[in-house]
Amino acid sequence: MTKIQCYFPNAARADIEKIKGMFDSIQQLIPSSRYVCPGKKTAVAQTPPGPRVVECEKGDVAQTVPFYAPDGSIKATKETYICPLFFEQGPVYQATSMIHEWVHRVIPDSETDKYDPKCGDPNLATALINPDSYALLARDLAEGRAANSAGQPSVSIGNFRNAGAVTAENRCVSCPQIPTLGLDPTSGVNFMELRGDITGHRPDALYDFKRTKEVAIWMRVSGAWQNVKYEPPGTLDDASADDEDVAVKNDRIYSVDGPGLHQPIPSPAPPEIEGGLYKGSFTESVNVKVGQGPWTQSSNLFAWHSLFTFERGNDGIVRRTPKNNEIEPGPITIGPDPPGP
Repeated sequence: MTKIQCYFPNAARADIEKIKGMFDSIQQLIPSSRYVCPGKKTAVAQTPPGPRVVECEKGDVAQTVPFYAPDGSIKATKETYICPLFFEQGPVYQATSMIHEWVHRVIPDSETDKYDPKCGDPNLATALINPDSYALLARDLAEGRAANSAGQPSVSIGNFRNAGAVTAENRCVSCPQIPTLGLDPTSGVNFMELRGDITGHRPDALYDFKRTKEVAIWMRVSGAWQNVKYEPPGTLDDASADDEDVAVKNDRIYSVDGPGLHQPIPSPAPPEIEGGLYKGSFTESVNVKVGQGPWTQSSNLFAWHSLFTFERGNDGIVRRTPKNNEIEPGPITIGPDPPGP
């Protein structure tokens, strides 16, 4: 009852019967429903008044086509047109979208489309003809959760990976350039992948991974440590979005990174170069923006680190050392002081 009152404020017993009647009507429609996937092309809906062109525009998930019947009433075709964005959503959002479209078939004469309604808004009269009010009520009842009055999705960062190939659904721009997660056998770089699991995704939500770092690079030259670079804690490490995929697929988004020395390893080195060390400690988070609202941090803080250590052998070739080469979850202490002996 609490969830009904959230999406249908001040609903009386008669109103609740109307709400139940909507779901009964939807259930009766399902067997006769047909589904069309036009992709990025246009489709033609055959309605009694004549053909209508259907096209998936940016942000469209699914569409229902209304038409005027000979008696002047508004009807809807049996087809639901499913857009490419539908297949990038998780199953919960897909089901919610379909209920929304089925409501449009039951009451095609309604022009009300108030997306992602909040508790107490819209009013009862509007909610009773608003497809998303029914769709979100069904979602919350199915998941056994309370309605999210704030409407802000949250992201749980985790699933740290440092071995194998990048996840297939992760389509970040730089992903094809990653030979393997973990230690790159051809360079001084270590690769990792993180996943963000979204709760409460909505079609007008945008996501952005943010990363800060503390990094120190040292070279041992002729027996003495020389500092090549030191960047203190909190230094921004978010110059490009090529290392993230924030197009939501199955309620998941991804981030990758490859910190270290971007130089061929093993490789020859001058005799004065005896070894070196790269140390990086990173913190990952996700900002979320809903509609025209502000960007706000809506995730946990996930810490991870990377070490790359090398030495020059008697043959003049620089190679990774057996120890202190890793990319793992958790922070490490770095600081500006040189490494020990």
